Amino acid sequence: MQKTFFTAVLTAVMAAMSCTETSAQTLKASFTDVGNDTILVSVMGADPKTGSRRDTLLAKDGKFEYSLKDNKPARAQFYAIQHLTPNKPEYKPFGMVLVPGEHAVVSGTTDNFTITGSAFYTEYGKAVAPLGAFDRERAAVIAKYRPQLSDEKADPATVEKLRAECAQLVSAISEKRKAATIDYIKAHPSSDVSVALVTDMGLNSIEEGVKLLTDAARQSSIAPLYKNVLEEIKAYREKKAKGMALEGKPAPSFTLNDINGKPLKLESLRGKYVVLDFWGSWCGWCIKGIPEMKKYYDKYKDKMEILSLPDDERPDAFFAINDDTAIGILYTAKRLGFRVPEDISICGFTNGERSVACDPMLTTVEQRGVAVGEEAANILISQVEGLLPRNEVAMRVVRTRLVVRGTTR
Repeated sequence: MQKTFFTAVLTAVMAAMSCTETSAQTLKASFTDVGNDTILVSVMGADPKTGSRRDTLLAKDGKFEYSLKDNKPARAQFYAIQHLTPNKPEYKPFGMVLVPGEHAVVSGTTDNFTITGSAFYTEYGKAVAPLGAFDRERAAVIAKYRPQLSDEKADPATVEKLRAECAQLVSAISEKRKAATIDYIKAHPSSDVSVALVTDMGLNSIEEGVKLLTDAARQSSIAPLYKNVLEEIKAYREKKAKGMALEGKPAPSFTLNDINGKPLKLESLRGKYVVLDFWGSWCGWCIKGIPEMKKYYDKYKDKMEILSLPDDERPDAFFAINDDTAIGILYTAKRLGFRVPEDISICGFTNGERSVACDPMLTTVEQRGVAVGEEAANILISQVEGLLPRNEVAMRVVRTRLVVRGTTR
């Protein structure tokens, strides 16, 4: 699936006033590379425990508007879904800050844009413009190396060499971007713009940026966005320190059931290298890496063992968010030696053309997307014509249909 991807740091800043509430922040965007599209929004607040909020917008001729639902600091990601090209996602990064009580106007393309609006955004636009140049340079390097790195027929040694070259170039560009950010913060240590830039620094750099801020800037209402990151870094270091205390000592004994339900003790593998693979059925990259680990096991199985430790009990069924995900689970399960549906049942959620092109054919839920669109359009028309209140959520039920095929028992 080809996607235009742009990441925004949404920051809700409450003005330091005793009696006056800050008005809602607004963003008006106009992108020449978006067109008519659905914009998916994921907003993460300052408290990671609350999780993220999801929303959708409609872009018409590349134009859309967005406002935060409250006045609390938040980060957000926007996805403009443009084309459907299976297995070939392409992203264009876009980052900015939104401040309640002020307005932002963004125009250009999702990877090369200008920011104007209120006084804050005038200054912010100047600050992020050179950073965008580094982002485009980094994206160009990745795009150059991507075809060679994804070539499954290429020589592994050559691929690793190219991967190292790409990583070195990307790292150099990231360092230049970091240096430019640090230079701005040094020159403007009391500015809210500097605080906003700190929130967008990487985990390895954010502490350096915070140290350059004045005490007043650290009390900014934007600051909670980076403070929760600092707490996560602290917790990670404490956890890592506990782990290092065990380094070089015998591994603690444990007993777990194997894939057949029989108990397996770690001591029974003494004399071999043991790889503990902690993974989750919810982790796409974990699933993607399992076939590669199997290759290494086949090559070194006389000297090593791999203990695959999911963070939950092995499921005997998957209900996927769409057919493509379900088909990916299907073929991964088969590569791992599981029988479908005898060992694992799988159900998709689309009933697209690919659901009958896999083996076995996919059990799925027919969404009736046309009917969903019609109901949504009726709600919108009714609100425009005043037949439904605009400040209330209208609910419609479109009945789906279960299509039973070969991936379920």
